[in-house]
Formats: sequence, C-alpha cells, structure tokens
Amino acid sequence: MDIARFFIPYIAGKNYFQRVLSIPGLIAFHPMADTGATIQDISQNALHGAFAGTITSKGTDWLGGHYADLSTTAFLNLYSANFLTKFNPAEFTISAMLMPNDWVTGAQRYYFQFLADANNIIKLYTDELGTTYFYNKSGGTAINKYIDANCLSVTKFTTLTMTFSKTNDRMRAYLNAGLLDTSSSLGTWVGDIATGTCGFGSYRSLADIFGASGKYSNLQIFNRELTADEVQKLQIAPTPVLSILGDSISIYNSSSSPFLGIATERGYKVKNHAVTGMGIINGASNMDVQTAACIGDNAQNIIIALGTNDDNAGNMTTLQAEAEENIAELKVSNPGATLYWMNVLPCWTDVGGGTEVAKGNIRTAIAAACISQGITCWDTYTTPWIASSETKDGLHPNVVGAGKIKTEILARI
Repeated sequence: MDIARFFIPYIAGKNYFQRVLSIPGLIAFHPMADTGATIQDISQNALHGAFAGTITSKGTDWLGGHYADLSTTAFLNLYSANFLTKFNPAEFTISAMLMPNDWVTGAQRYYFQFLADANNIIKLYTDELGTTYFYNKSGGTAINKYIDANCLSVTKFTTLTMTFSKTNDRMRAYLNAGLLDTSSSLGTWVGDIATGTCGFGSYRSLADIFGASGKYSNLQIFNRELTADEVQKLQIAPTPVLSILGDSISIYNSSSSPFLGIATERGYKVKNHAVTGMGIINGASNMDVQTAACIGDNAQNIIIALGTNDDNAGNMTTLQAEAEENIAELKVSNPGATLYWMNVLPCWTDVGGGTEVAKGNIRTAIAAACISQGITCWDTYTTPWIASSETKDGLHPNVVGAGKIKTEILARI
C-alpha cells in the first residue's frame, strides 16, 4: 500500500499522519480514506479491518481529510487474531473523530465496543436520553464517565479519547484533547475479545449496530496510556485553549455544563478550573486560586463565571477590587487571551417559581470591574439567559438550560 497517498500537510510543515505514527505504542491507525471493503491500517502492524453495510468514504472533505460515512446498517469490523495479540485491555488508548449525522430521541448508538463477556467490556456509546458514556468494565468492575449529548456536534467532528492503565490505576476521558475526568480503582480484564464484538458502530454483535448514521475518521489505537501532550498530538491542528474560572455551574464533567458543547462547536481544548461553591472572594478555591491555576494555560479565550456564591450584602468595594486584581493578573499570565466575564445568572431558591435570590450588588460590582479593566462583561440578567424551569434546583441548569447558556456564549465569542 502507498502510505504516502494518505499524507496531508498540516501545521508548520509537519505532517499529521507522521506525527501520529511517531507516537510510541501505536498498534493501529485507520484514517478512513478507503473506498473499498477494507479498512486500511497505516501503522506498521497492518491490522486491516473490514467495512460492512452502506459506506460512503470521502477523500477531500473537512480540512482535506477523510472519513467513513456509516448508514444505520453499517459498521467497521476490526477483529482479527493478529489484533488480539497487539491490543492490551489493561493498557490502552482509543481515539477517534466522530460526527453523528442526526440525533434521534430514543435511539442508542454505540460508537465502538470491544467485548469478551458481560464482565469485560470497553465501549463508547450514547443512551436513549442523549447522554454519552466512556465505559470500561474489567473483571466485573465498571467505570462509567458521562458527558451530555450537547458535546457532540452534527456539523463538526469531535475527538473523543479514552486512556486506560491498570498499572497507574486510572482511566481518563478526553474531549478535543481537554481532560474531562479521571477514575481509579480499576478492575482486571479477563479473557479475549470475542469474534464479532470488536468494532466501531457495533454493539455486542456486528448485527446489532449503533442505530443512527454517522461519520468516523482517524481511528487510533495504542497499547499504552498516552499522556495529555500525546493526546493533543492526535488533533488535526493545534487546539485553541478555552480557560474557565467558575463554580459548580461551570464544572466541566457535569452533564449540565454549558462548556461541553462550546468545546465541540469551536474545537476548544478546555482547561476548567471551576470548583463547586467558589466565588470571587468566597471559598478556598476562590478567584485568587483559580487565577493562579491559569498560569501556563496559553489560552485563546478565558471565561470567568464567578460571583454566585459571594455575599450580596458584603463589601462591594473589596469584591470589585479583588475582581480587578485578578483580571489584571490573567492579562499578564495569558497575554494572547481575550477575557470575558459571564456575570451572575438569575437564580432562585427552588425550581419552578421559587423566590429569586438577590445578586444585584454583585452584578454591579463585576460590571464595574470589567469596565475598569477593559474586558467584556456579559449581562445575563436584563434579558435572562435562563429561567427557573430550566434549572434543576433554581440554580444549576438542566440540559435545556445548559443548551441555552451555550447558545448565548457561542454568539459572543
């Protein structure tokens, strides 16, 4: 096979495929540039797979790259005896660029699954409610990390990466090279992956496909846990960084975080410094601590979403001064960044008509700090970004509320 025909020049003269091929531990790399029945592996292992069902492969689409467009009856079969000798369920990284063609409510879709039996499964899937899961069950011990459906775009590719290391006792989930979460207390895999259960777009057997059409590109499998820097190399182009300072509303691995969808829509790598219960002054991980954590982010954009947990009857002169001080520090530590402050969202004592919680003094102080420091302050209150019915508890957005906040932010950055 002429591997050179797959090469696409990117990034300061460096070739994307050459960059991936140089990462140690690569056992399979499927660009999905094929037009026949074979899924070519361009790694030295030549672990070719097979297409089944209706496939449309494109050669000169997004960024000049390639993808396999799967119908609702298509899948990618990667199983072979040689694959089993190379793939280690105790130490691996799986990464792929995915784009669902649509979202059909009530339909499960399994993007990939490797299965030995009911107690030993590796899979990435979306359930009937639209929540996407990174799932590993080894020796009966299940690790399940979820992200909301808003994180997957139907118009742009999302890179989803799972790393697993029994030696280091951790599983990590990444979205566009941004670390979502880390889990420990992993189980021990038992048995070999079964024939017919090693594929993309498949569930348990290759006859039970993922239930909705979608596009796959640049599937990569490694026999080791990649580092965060190596996961970054799996991106087609350098991923712009979005840094978040915030509280529980902003925490990145929450299913109701608005920043998951933003990461996908704009292709950001998110560095999320939010901590539950924190404010500008309030809490041990307040703005001072979160600002310090941003040093070295090299962010393109920074969104500050703090103030909800501060005291509206407190000293606003002190609060404004603290906000100004931290804005100035962020400008110095991330000189190329554009800073935004998402002012305090409307909030209530309960969902569905509870008493509104007064935060007007804080909003005024934040707006004044932003004017003084010359950064953009988003007014989330005059024309409310969220209603009480779009929260879980009067404060934290539900999926609908998170989607509305995401839309508001995307219109402004």
